[in-house]
Amino acid sequence: MCAAHALSSLALYEREAAAQDAGVSSKGSGLRRVSHIVPTRAAVDEVMGKAVVAGAGVVKKA
Repeated sequence: MCAAHALSSLALYEREAAAQDAGVSSKGSGLRRVSHIVPTRAAVDEVMGKAVVAGAGVVKKA
C-alpha cells in the first residue's frame, strides 16, 4: 500500500453520547459500536449490508 493511502484515525466518545447518538440506553452491557469510514454512499450501503448478513443489528440508519 502506498504511504499516501495508509491513513488511520481514532475517535473516542463518552458512553452516554454514543448511546444517545445510536438511540439506545447507555446502561448495562448492551452498547457496542463499530465505526468504518468509507468514501461513498454506495460503499456505506455495501458495508451495512455485509454487517447485517453477518448478524449485526442496525439501530440507526446510516
